Amino acid sequence: MRSRTSRAPARDRIGVGRAVRPVPRCRSAWRLEAQPTYTVASERPKIDRWRAGEPRPTEHNAAWGDRIRAWTAEGKTIGRVRVESEPLTEYQQYQHAWTFPANSAAGEVLYLLEAATAKELGLPPQDFWVFETDGDGSAGLSVVWLNFRPDGTIIDRVLADPEEAVRLRELLVVARGRARRFKT
Repeated sequence: MRSRTSRAPARDRIGVGRAVRPVPRCRSAWRLEAQPTYTVASERPKIDRWRAGEPRPTEHNAAWGDRIRAWTAEGKTIGRVRVESEPLTEYQQYQHAWTFPANSAAGEVLYLLEAATAKELGLPPQDFWVFETDGDGSAGLSVVWLNFRPDGTIIDRVLADPEEAVRLRELLVVARGRARRFKT
């Protein structure tokens, strides 16, 4: 799959710190999470605590959970389809133990999809967000590619073209149908 980093015009690039700013303006936000691991400096101490066998603190992901609760209280949907390796990577194990239970309790809809099924469906091996502000048409639809280094560090975000956005939204709907729902 081609990289969206080098080919995207500068006007289509979105700053790294603006991951989910469109959520307050849309009715649904869905992410395909395809990287086997992510390298986020703020998560390192949490992962170290998880590795040490500490219980998940009640305040884990509290700010994100507050956002999820606020959005869902307004009738909005936020969710993700997590493509999972077999066996799970250490980062995916951490997500299962600490991140997913907290996010699910806050109202995020989580689906888990085996990597082999993702490949069979033709899902790209790259993360993206689908933001929708209205019905099933392409008006009010935007998709943002998330580009990562091999170690899981974010590089940038790039707005997908409208035709690609429709195709990716449809792929994500199919993926949800083939995935299993995360349950705590």
